[in-house]
Amino acid sequence: MDIYVSHRKDGRWTRAVKLNNNINTKYTESHACVSRDGSRLYFTSDRKGGIGGLDIYMAERISEDQWGTAENLGHSVNTYYNEESPFLTNDDQWLFFSSQGHNTMGGYDIFFCNRTPEGSWDIPMNIGYPVNTTDDDLFFNPGWEKDQAFYAMKTEDSGEYLKIYNVQLSYMEELFAEAGTSEYEKQQEEVVTDSSAGEASNDLMALTSESVTDPAPLVATQKPKVTFSSLGIYYILNNILFDYNESSINEKAMRDVERIYVLMRKYQEIGIELMGHTDARGAREYNLKLSDKRAQSVANYLISNGIDTDRISVMAAGESDHVAINQYEDGSDAPEGRKLNRHVSIRITNLSSDKIRVAEIFVPNDLISKEDKGYTVILFQSTGRIAATPEVFLDEQVSMISTDNSYMYT
Repeated sequence: MDIYVSHRKDGRWTRAVKLNNNINTKYTESHACVSRDGSRLYFTSDRKGGIGGLDIYMAERISEDQWGTAENLGHSVNTYYNEESPFLTNDDQWLFFSSQGHNTMGGYDIFFCNRTPEGSWDIPMNIGYPVNTTDDDLFFNPGWEKDQAFYAMKTEDSGEYLKIYNVQLSYMEELFAEAGTSEYEKQQEEVVTDSSAGEASNDLMALTSESVTDPAPLVATQKPKVTFSSLGIYYILNNILFDYNESSINEKAMRDVERIYVLMRKYQEIGIELMGHTDARGAREYNLKLSDKRAQSVANYLISNGIDTDRISVMAAGESDHVAINQYEDGSDAPEGRKLNRHVSIRITNLSSDKIRVAEIFVPNDLISKEDKGYTVILFQSTGRIAATPEVFLDEQVSMISTDNSYMYT
C-alpha cells in the first residue's frame, strides 16, 4: 500500500502520481494528510525502525511533489501498537489521530494533541464518548472550518452503510485558552458553544446526518455545550514498561513517570502504590529483586523531585501476576508477551477525583493466557431489535451487539 497525489486543475483531478521513496517504502503506508500551507506531510507507515506497528511520520516538502526525509513523531504520539488516520486542524496546531495504544475504550480510539512552541507534540488526549466507542474508531476529520468536524460511523438505523456526521463543537483551542498553564491544568477548561436550538446538550452525537451518497450539506440540530469531561479524562496514567533485565527508566517510561509526578503535585492528598513485575526468564529470587528495583527507581524519581516518601508504597511481585504469557502452549518463547510483563503497575490511593484513571496494559488476544480470557455467549439472534430483553441472565449482564444483518444478545 502506497501514497499517491492528485491535483485539482481546471475543475478536474490530474492523474495520481506515486510519492517518492522518502514516503513510500516496501512496507505499508496507509494514510496521509497535508498541512494547510502545504509544507508538511503527515502519514502512517510500519517501516523498519519505528516505535510500534503503524507509526505517524512527518516529512517536509522539497519541491512540487517531492518530499524530504520522514521523521517519526516520537513517543508522545506513537506507541507500541498502531496509530492511524492523522488529520490536522486549519492552523496546523492540533493533530487528531486514532490509536490502539495510549488509553482506549477498545480497539482504535480517536486522540488529539497540541503542537508545542518547540515544534513537538504534547501528550495526546482521548476525545471520549460518544465519539469513541468500544469498536474501532477511525478517520475523525476536524475539518478546516472553525466549529465543524466530520466523522463516518455506523448507527442502529444506518443499516450496512456508514453515515457521515457533522459534529459541531467549540474549537479545540478554546479547551486550552488559558496561556501559561500546564497541559494538565489546561485540560480542565470548559468548552462552551452557543446554543440556538433549545437547551444545550452534552450528547455530541445528537445530530442529523445524511447518507454518504447524498451531496446535501450536513447540519447539526444544535450546537451542544461540551465540557472536557464529555471529551475525555483529565489524567490518564499508564503502567510503566522497562527494558529487558533493566531497572533504569528509559525515555518512553520517563514520560509516564513525569505524568505521575505532575498528578501528585496537583493532588496533594493522593498516594501511590508501585508494584514491580518481571517476565519469567531468570531465577525467581533474582526476578523478585529486579521487580523491587524497578518500582524503587520510579519512587526515587518522585522523591528526588519533592514528593513526600510517606505518599509512596513500593512492592515487588517478581514474575508472578503477569499480564501476558511468557511462552506459548508448545513451550516456545513469547518475547512480545514477556515485554509486556516487564513493568511497574500503578494504584492510586485516597483518590477523591473521578477525573483520574490508570489505563490497563493492552494485551493482544494471542498473548493472553487461557485463564485470563473472557468468553461471550450468544443467547439469541434476531433480524430486528427486541424491545423487552432481560438486563441480567445467570448473574451476567445482557448486552446487544448490532451487525450489518442482525442483532445479537449476549
